[in-house]
Amino acid sequence: MDNESIPGFNSDKYLERLTLITNYIKENYDQSLSLDSIAQVFGLSPEYLSRFFVKHVGMTLFQYINAIRLERSYRVLMNTDHSIIQIALEHGFPNEKSFVRVFKKVFQATPHQYRKENKGYSGARSQ
Repeated sequence: MDNESIPGFNSDKYLERLTLITNYIKENYDQSLSLDSIAQVFGLSPEYLSRFFVKHVGMTLFQYINAIRLERSYRVLMNTDHSIIQIALEHGFPNEKSFVRVFKKVFQATPHQYRKENKGYSGARSQ
């Protein structure tokens, strides 16, 4: 019966590791993040981190990073008049093209189109 407590112990350890990694990404999403750099911070091999993340989160590390970046940049897009390139760069996207690609995949429109069509609904109006 002692063996039954081990999986629970391991899953607690994994949950703690996962929480540390996701918190790190949330705090540093606006920086240049790579699988290698995050693996190095946590003393893991990139291959292990990649497999671990997919197994426990259900998406790749890069997909998760982009999801956080998109969530944070969406608020700025809808509540300010900052340029698309400025929003992209302030939220960790390497360039405007990358931001547009990720945004379009989720919202089926470019950030510019989406802002134009939906800005009135968010309570933020341009002057």
